[in-house]
Amino acid sequence: ALEVRLEHARGLPAADPWGTSDPYAVLALGGSSARSRVAPLTLEPQWREDLALFVRRGPRGERLRVRVFDCDVAGPDDDLGAAEVALQGLLDGEPHALELPLVMSAPGAAVELSVQFRPFLEGQG
Repeated sequence: ALEVRLEHARGLPAADPWGTSDPYAVLALGGSSARSRVAPLTLEPQWREDLALFVRRGPRGERLRVRVFDCDVAGPDDDLGAAEVALQGLLDGEPHALELPLVMSAPGAAVELSVQFRPFLEGQG
C-alpha cells in the first residue's frame, strides 16, 4: 500500500463568486483512488488527512495523480488543478515529503503531501 498524508494546498484559484473555493482532493494510483474531505470556504485547505492507495506488483512505471476540485452544490465540481509524480524512487519504504505544483491552476498553486510505501506481505490481514 502507498500511505499518503495529504497535508495542505496553497494558492488555489477562487471558483466561487464570493472569492473562495470548497476544495477537496482525489488521489489516484492505477485502479485505486481515495478522496479527501471538503475544506469549506478556503484557498489554503489544511486537510492533514491520512489516505491509502493499493500498489500492484511491478508498479515501477506507475504515477500518483492528485486532482483538486471545488465542491459545488449545483452543477459539476470545478477542476482547480492537477499534479502527478512517478512512483520510481518512492517505493523504498522511507517517508518522502513532496510539494507538487498544480498545473492548469493559479500561478504558484501547489499541494503538499508525504508518501510511504508499505508492502503487503502474504499472511497479513
